[in-house]
Amino acid sequence: MSAPTVSKGAAGQTERRVHHKVREVFAEACALIAPALAQGGAPEASAASILRQRYPELSALEIHVLLTAAARARAQQS
Repeated sequence: MSAPTVSKGAAGQTERRVHHKVREVFAEACALIAPALAQGGAPEASAASILRQRYPELSALEIHVLLTAAARARAQQS
């Protein structure tokens, strides 16, 4: 796992995010897995499989972070 990098954000706050690859693909990934998350049953397993196929360079932890963030964003929109 990579060590957190500390940088100052636009408001002078310390940047604590460490999953930069996840941030890069977040919007595209959310759109990609939206249908899977809308289904009942075990949507996370299906969405995780979709993400692994589309983004093989992401680690299992990054897939988990992406999936969790996408599900949270979807819940906030509802």
